[in-house]
Amino acid sequence: MSNADLIEELDGLKAILAAGEVNAESAAGSFERMVWMLEGVSRDDDRRLADMVNDIERIRFSRLEANQPAAIGEVLQRASEVFARYR
Repeated sequence: MSNADLIEELDGLKAILAAGEVNAESAAGSFERMVWMLEGVSRDDDRRLADMVNDIERIRFSRLEANQPAAIGEVLQRASEVFARYR
């Protein structure tokens, strides 16, 4: 899967999360898989993305279920900015 494909997949994940079509656990797993598949990532961005994976885990275990999608969506939006550098 190319980086461009992963960027499209991330955009799709943001959309289905916002629409309530995927739960936080599934979104977290999908995002983590995408992070590890992204190629050519700089050391700094690799650390940023790993931190975002951890941020999503913290959200899953520390926020009410109703508040999780919006919070995870914010993390995914930040991740989109990083992913875009590797188009």
